Amino acid sequence: MTVKEYLQQAFTIERTIRAVRAQIVELEAKRTFISSVVLCADKVQGGFHSEGFTKLSDKYIDLISGYIDDERRLTELKSEIRDIINGLKSPVHRLIMTERYINLKRWEDIALDNEYSVDYLTNNLLPKIFKEVEKRLGKVG
Repeated sequence: MTVKEYLQQAFTIERTIRAVRAQIVELEAKRTFISSVVLCADKVQGGFHSEGFTKLSDKYIDLISGYIDDERRLTELKSEIRDIINGLKSPVHRLIMTERYINLKRWEDIALDNEYSVDYLTNNLLPKIFKEVEKRLGKVG
């Protein structure tokens, strides 16, 4: 795994967390609806079947557990990445890398915030930064 691939992991975990968060919200809504049915079960023709609620609750618990694990992994990874970034000599390089790999900003936004063109940032500065990181660490993994 290259240094760039290593640093890019935070984006993948963050996207996974967002997807799981959306699933959790959806399941919460479904569980709330089924809970409402439970409160009025005597009025539902045929009675209430708790199987659906139990399955949703089990799925919800699994999602929450995975979500917590992903959040922990992201926190640990960002801490490792922060240590790498803090070892860079240039404050500009540290700022750029923090914005990208800790704050997970887009290159376009980083370039705009720092008054660079995206082309200059990605084709001039970034290769220099990655060389410095690779010199300090070698290949990660």
